[in-house]
Amino acid sequence: MAQIQLKQVLFLLLLFIIVIALRIFYRLSSKIYREHYTHMLRNSVITGLVLGMILPWDTVVGLMAALFTGLVLLFISIFSVLVMSKSSQLGFLQETWIRREVLREWFMYVSIITGMIGIVSTVLSILLPPFLDLTLGVEVPLVFDTISVTAALLDLSIPITSYRKINSLIYLYLLEEKGEEEEGFVIDDTEFMKAVRGTEFTDYEVRDALESLVEIDMASKMTATSETAQVEFHVSYEGMRLLKLQYDETILKLGKRLERINEGIHRIQEDTEGEPTEAERRSLQMYIKQLLDELDQVYRENRCFRQSGQCLLQVEELKEIREKLQYMSEYS
Repeated sequence: MAQIQLKQVLFLLLLFIIVIALRIFYRLSSKIYREHYTHMLRNSVITGLVLGMILPWDTVVGLMAALFTGLVLLFISIFSVLVMSKSSQLGFLQETWIRREVLREWFMYVSIITGMIGIVSTVLSILLPPFLDLTLGVEVPLVFDTISVTAALLDLSIPITSYRKINSLIYLYLLEEKGEEEEGFVIDDTEFMKAVRGTEFTDYEVRDALESLVEIDMASKMTATSETAQVEFHVSYEGMRLLKLQYDETILKLGKRLERINEGIHRIQEDTEGEPTEAERRSLQMYIKQLLDELDQVYRENRCFRQSGQCLLQVEELKEIREKLQYMSEYS
């Protein structure tokens, strides 16, 4: 009896969470955002509902369907790796590309459909026993829930780095290597790593950013004329103007971020001029650690830009203040 009540409570909790999720989706998101995802959600949810009401009744059929779904997910993953791999030697894949938005939607489709199958089959296993002398197995919902979580993890594994930051690095590289050109620039896949050298970004992120320019007609893609390259991108004059705007935005935001950190350093310096208490010193040490972590992140992301040199000066200032606080703690 207690087990049945617990299942009913879990069902009500699940129903309440779904209502809250729908409330967030329709209340907080814009109409444009909803229109973009409504079609995908509608098809995925309906498919998941129908399959979720059919598959749990026969465990063998349900597990076979799960096996097929898992193979589809595996195929998408392997194909994506082959397409996005720089070292792919398959000729027909050299100019093929899957935009990160498309790839994430594929994984999201799989995750939503299998998640709905798992939810519906779980709900059936909760609601049916009190009314029918029937118990559904747990294997089908468990396997589909596992596939759903796996697809969601694959979705999260796709880099979603800001195009602005990557385009800024591309612009800086083209400007330094090839100078000002009114007719635009050409960049091939052997130069992708050069564009992000000194950062922790990857050639995949450069390629994906250039593919986004192709999609909005700011660049064109073609087979490379060089023997060492596979594909090259011709960035138009308008494309270079767009890259420059994003470069200027990156420099502006970097400058404001460094200013904010500098203000924090000044506040710490003012607080250490007197005789801070032990509690205040611990608080300042934590604040210094927080600023050092932020500076490390800023520098790793922006070390290619000349303005990032200020990070190194600020780090030295913070380290000197930290040593001063440690000295005060030892001799207080």
